[in-house]
Amino acid sequence: MSIKVKLAIPTLFGLALIILFIEFAWQPYQLQREKELFRLHSVELIKAAETGISQPLLKKDFGTLFSNLEQLEEINKGRWNGFTLFTADNRQIYPIASNANIPTPVESVPIEYTLKVSDIVVGKITLDMDWFAQKRLIISQIDSIKNTMIGIMILIILITTLGQYQVIYRPIKKLVRATKNVQAGNLHPELPKASADEFGELTNSFSDMLVELALQKSALDNHAIVSSTDQDGIITQVNNRYTAVSGYSSRELVGETHAVVNSGKHTEEFFELLWQTILRGKTWSGEICNRKKDGALYWVNTSIVPCLDAAGIPNRFIWIQTDISIQKAEVARRRVVETSLSKERQRLDYILQGTNLGTWEWDVQSGETRFNQQWAKMLGYSLEEIAPTTIETFARFAHPDDLAVSSEQLDQHFKGDKDYYECEVRMQHRDGHWIWVLDRGKVFSWAADGKPTVMYGTHQDITDRKVAEEKILHLATHDQLTNLPNLQVIRDRVDVALKQARRNNSIVALLFVDLDGFKAVNDTTGHHIGNLLLTEAAERISNCVRESDTVARIGGDEFLILLQNLKVETEAADVAQKVVHSVNQPALIEGHALQVGASVGISVYPIHGHDFETLLKVADEAMYLSKKAGKNGYTFA
Repeated sequence: MSIKVKLAIPTLFGLALIILFIEFAWQPYQLQREKELFRLHSVELIKAAETGISQPLLKKDFGTLFSNLEQLEEINKGRWNGFTLFTADNRQIYPIASNANIPTPVESVPIEYTLKVSDIVVGKITLDMDWFAQKRLIISQIDSIKNTMIGIMILIILITTLGQYQVIYRPIKKLVRATKNVQAGNLHPELPKASADEFGELTNSFSDMLVELALQKSALDNHAIVSSTDQDGIITQVNNRYTAVSGYSSRELVGETHAVVNSGKHTEEFFELLWQTILRGKTWSGEICNRKKDGALYWVNTSIVPCLDAAGIPNRFIWIQTDISIQKAEVARRRVVETSLSKERQRLDYILQGTNLGTWEWDVQSGETRFNQQWAKMLGYSLEEIAPTTIETFARFAHPDDLAVSSEQLDQHFKGDKDYYECEVRMQHRDGHWIWVLDRGKVFSWAADGKPTVMYGTHQDITDRKVAEEKILHLATHDQLTNLPNLQVIRDRVDVALKQARRNNSIVALLFVDLDGFKAVNDTTGHHIGNLLLTEAAERISNCVRESDTVARIGGDEFLILLQNLKVETEAADVAQKVVHSVNQPALIEGHALQVGASVGISVYPIHGHDFETLLKVADEAMYLSKKAGKNGYTFA
């Protein structure tokens, strides 16, 4: 057997061993490791988006929730399948349609991630991670390395066989040294000069591999803080991201434990549980507060992955951490804001309860309107009984006549003519009666085109005030004894009637009525009986006219009657005759048989005058003519 063959035998045997090792040991280990890292990466992606999912899910803000889920699913399209979101009660809410018809990848890794907010489970995410495509890529890389190693061994065989050991020794030595440097973390080692032979190709391939590894390491450094420790927790390697965040150099960290960045925020039991978990070969995940070299604190979302030897015992640990200090600070800030808002809402609620105000919030463009419980209570309902509520809910209860006024006031506010909207409207109570409401509001949000979008306001029950105002107005305009309009009211109504008469060429009559014999009754029976007699006379006179006419008491036993829209003067005479006859009928008041008469004077527009004062004076004079003529009758001026 030639020396060439002898030299080749160990190399061939070694090549066979390397191939077997790659195929049955290193390749399965790398696949398993990459598979776990691939799974952890997906879990980290979900964790990074957890706040954007948990918060909308907790608030039931499904618009934001579905948008965030679609973005997350789009980013991981091709890697994730069957992405599904369940609520805490295991009810699927995303996607809306079932995933049953979506085919499962040839090789997939199922992931189930529990969503929590302040340690409270609000739901879970399940998905199938497409491991098949990633596995093929890794196998391709392993095959590339394997082919590279085979190429090296073949080159060694050739060199040994040809007796050129010294020629290839130095390049191999450099490659070995470069490999060790790479293993130590140096991805830019000195490589042999690329020659125009197989060693040159090997060097180029090795260089290309280092470039790819450098790119992958750079991507990992930009994404996560990565370190590795031995089984005793001694740091053996850190990436650039670790040194950049912590402020320590790699020389200060390697050889130490992670206690060098211990913030003191966690108890001993916390770290004991951590080590118990990873020493059992289980991955530990959680949030850790660390301290930088300058003393500043920072939070990291941490996953510690144990690397197991052939016996299944951890011999080193990979620490993958993500800086979440900004997120933690934002969460803390939001909690402060939410607490402050909660207190303000509580104070506002107390104020609203104390003032008994109903509130409303109106989306002007969509019509959606929210009312508080007090608003519904004013109308005799609960919010649940009238839900769902829109602006049409308000229109349904409001008086039709008042809606026109309300719309006019709103238009003025929308146009900027008024700084706020205010209107008094009647609204129908559940019992059927009408209540008065002071409706106030203001637009607080405008669209880019100047249209109002959101408006807030209040409703205040002012029924008691309106009733009091009506009573005051009634007392100011009516006779307290007979409840008839007073002189001021009939003066105003005569002015209006005269304007109408001028437009339509109609006749207006004013009748001056004075009771005959009333003074004698009042003197003999007393004021009490006299007042009752006046009330009886007022009722009899009122029964002689139409609803469109007006009867007023202007003092003592004197009354005025306004007749409008007459066609001929004789219509006024007919009414006067009815008044005289009705008043002259006997009356029995508290055992007293009484009888009075009525003298009536009549003035007519446009014959006797064109204004109230003239018509009143003429009618008064005509009434005295009736008294002179024997009383209990009527006379035209």
